[in-house]
Amino acid sequence: MEAGEALSTVWLTATALKVSVLPLSDVVSVPATREALRRMLRTFDHPYLALRLGIADPQSGTPPRTPRLSVAQLIDAVPWTA
Repeated sequence: MEAGEALSTVWLTATALKVSVLPLSDVVSVPATREALRRMLRTFDHPYLALRLGIADPQSGTPPRTPRLSVAQLIDAVPWTA
């Protein structure tokens, strides 16, 4: 519960500061990487996930748009039978 509350606080604060957040759970899923994080973050002991923080290019002022998949590429419609 504390990890979720901490993540929520960080994410809301970052959003208020116009900083993007990308959670990376795969990093802590790999035993060697998790142990390396544990050694670097001794105070916190058990890494829950890593966060990548980013800001927009100050020259453009807005973050670049990233392409999104169409709904047809994301959702498979399957007939439902009772």
